[in-house]
This record gives sequence, C-alpha cells and structure tokens, in this order.
Amino acid sequence: MAGLPLLLLGLLIAAAPGSAGVDLAGTVTDAGGQPLPGATVYVYTAGPRQGTSAFCPSCYVDCGKRQTTDAHGRFRLAALDRSLIFRILTVREGFEPVFTPNADPLQGEIRVALPKRDLSREDPQRLVLGRVLDAEGRPVTGATVEPLGYRTVDGGGDFGESPGLESLAITDGNGEFHFRAPEPGVFVSALAQARGLAPRMVTSLVSGTGRREEIRLSEGTTLTGVVRDPAGRGVPGAVVHVVPTQDRSATFTRWQEIATGPDGRFALPNVPADREVSVSVRMDSLRETGLGTTHQFLMAGPDGMATDGIALALRPAAVLNGQVTLADGKPMPPGTRITLGREGTWDTQQAVVGSDGRFRFQGVPVEEDLEIRFQVPGYHIASGIAGLDARRGLVRLCAPAGQPNPTVSLRLEPGDR
Repeated sequence: MAGLPLLLLGLLIAAAPGSAGVDLAGTVTDAGGQPLPGATVYVYTAGPRQGTSAFCPSCYVDCGKRQTTDAHGRFRLAALDRSLIFRILTVREGFEPVFTPNADPLQGEIRVALPKRDLSREDPQRLVLGRVLDAEGRPVTGATVEPLGYRTVDGGGDFGESPGLESLAITDGNGEFHFRAPEPGVFVSALAQARGLAPRMVTSLVSGTGRREEIRLSEGTTLTGVVRDPAGRGVPGAVVHVVPTQDRSATFTRWQEIATGPDGRFALPNVPADREVSVSVRMDSLRETGLGTTHQFLMAGPDGMATDGIALALRPAAVLNGQVTLADGKPMPPGTRITLGREGTWDTQQAVVGSDGRFRFQGVPVEEDLEIRFQVPGYHIASGIAGLDARRGLVRLCAPAGQPNPTVSLRLEPGDR
C-alpha cells in the first residue's frame, strides 16, 4: 500500500500536553460479513471535536497513521488525540476503498465493510479508467476523483448532477480508480484531490478507451500570513478563505480555508501553484467581532514553495438590515433564508427572514461588491429595484464606508419571471 502522501510542512500539531491518547479499534469485513485480513486502515483527516481548527484537516500528527488488519480482520490505531474526530480510509486489493467519516474513538469500535471490486460486470464502453500519481510518479492511495460533468464529440453534454455519471471514485492501493459515464466516448471533467497534495481539475478523461489515464498531483504552494485587527493585534479563529479568480469549470478547483491560530497567523498548504487567487477572511467567522476585510488578489507561488507575507487588515464592518415584502400581502413562509455573498469569492452567509420579512447580516465588509440571493417559490423580484440582475435572480449592492447600518428593501411579485 505504498504511496499514501505525507505532509512535509512542519505544521503538524501534537496532542495537548498532559492529555492521554485513545485507541480506535475495529473490524474490517467483506460485504458478506467475513473478516478481511491484510486490509490497511488509515487515519486520513481529522477535525476538532468542538470549535474550529487553526490547521488543515490533514495537518494533525495523527494523520497518516495506519494499521493492517490481522487474520480476524481486526485493527487498532493507538494513542490518537482524544480531542479530535477522524475520517478513516480503508483499502485492500480487489475491493472498493471506503471512507468512514466521523469516527470517534470515545464512542467505541467501528466496523467497515468493503464491497468487492468486479470490473467484469461493468459495461467497458462506459467505464472511465484512471490512476492518480504524485509528482514523483508514485501512486496516491485514497485520492478522490469527483466527476463534475461531461461533453460529447458533437458539442453536447451536461454539468452538475448528470444521470449515468457516478459522483465519486476513490483510488486504491495502486492509485487506480474507475467510474461509470453516461455513454461511450465522452470527455469527463473531474476534480482530483488527495491529502497533502494540491487539487487539480482534469478534462481529458474519456470513457470506453480501455486505458488508464494518469492524473499527476503536486504539492502546491503554502500561503502564510497574519490577520490583524485595527490595533495591530493578531485575530485568532478568523477563517481565511482562498479561491481561484479563474472560475471556469475546466480549471476551477473550489475554495480552500483555514482558521488563524492564537496569534492570528495562518498557513494554508496545498494551494494550486502559479495561479491568481483571491484571499479574504470569511464574513461569518467575523460576525461577532464587528470587523471585516476586503479581499485581495495575489499570485500563488511555485510548486513546493511558500507564498509568504500575506497581511489581512481588518476594519469596522457594516450591519446590513433589510426587509422583504410580498406584493400580494401574504406572510413570509417560515424558515425562509436569504443569502449574502461577496461577489466573485464564493464567500457567503445566510440569515433567516422573520415572519415580518425582516433580516439582518453582521460582519458585512465595506466597499466590496456584494450580492443578495433570495427566492420564494411562486414569486420573483420586482422590477425597478436598484442593482437587480433579473437574469441571475440577484440584487447587487455595496456597503459604503462610514455608513455602519445600511438598509435594503426587496419586493417580490407573484409569478415566475
């Protein structure tokens, strides 16, 4: 089972001083309940039992620990940090790899059943075959390959949830994967991700060729910096949000986030190298502080290097109050939510609209382009509202500096636009 990437960033954190470790034990079986010897069980990622983490999910010292099951399918991962919840990956040749989320050593043993891998029962013309390797050509175990859409030779296709397109594949001990496509000869776009490596979008996976396409993942760059309040003090627990500025589906690798430590510093590893990114502090992580930050653009550094010296300065944020009214006078449906987003950054927060139509957003960054998205079934946003983008069903606005409590009014009319 060689090839599981290990993080080499010096960011690993140990258990709290004086805290005793706890073992996570369990049994691995086949789908029929028979014990499976020789399966390898990995601690893949971890997260805090309570609160937010100042480190990426793969940076904890327990990540990468592994055990091989004995003749009875038993394993024991020893001395894990009791303050964490774990995501466990189990692999064995000839079987499909399986993730076990939210494995809690304090809740007792876990049981993992691996389904048999049988490519002979699949339609070979619809299969996409591939292999994920690291930069040195070593197979990457436990990488996820997420098909996001496909295109046909005549220009057709579909993106998003597509009938006949499997939603996820996980690489085995040889780094190999397969998934079903809707039809033969289609070009599938997929997002490949693995612990300790930068995510990558690929568009050249073709169904029905019978050959394994290689996907190479590299370490990426590490973004390091600090978040400071107006007095120059480091801000702990602020969630730094990084997203590529190029959001075309063929290259978009989604956003990456990490929380600042007690001194306000952060180090976000495995960001795709040599690409322009937007960096900001997520709005909802500052909601209670009354502060916000404008986003900034920067070029991520070369692969395997650090991109240092990022300084995010906070300043007073706005509180946005608003009200939605229905033109027919009916009350607002209970539990209706409204979304405020920072344009082009995928940074959003939600608020519940009251029965009187009122809503409130805190921690709203000033002098930033914002979007409000709101939908009530059977209604559309009325014409004439400032900033309305009727085609996209949103309202654009900006909270000016020096106006701490801007307001917005939305009116919805019956019928679909």
